[in-house]
Amino acid sequence: MVNVGDALASTGWTISAIDEHGVQVEKSVVDVTGQARHWVRTLPVARSSRHGEIR
Repeated sequence: MVNVGDALASTGWTISAIDEHGVQVEKSVVDVTGQARHWVRTLPVARSSRHGEIR
């Protein structure tokens, strides 16, 4: 189970939002030139065949 603000172990990605459509993760890094990079991805949720639960 994850919550908003949780870091995904050793990946640098952090949970930034959770809703019925998916889990949004974000990652920010500063490269060797000093330029900041920021990525945002939404991972779709899988629904259980029983009771429509989100997995």
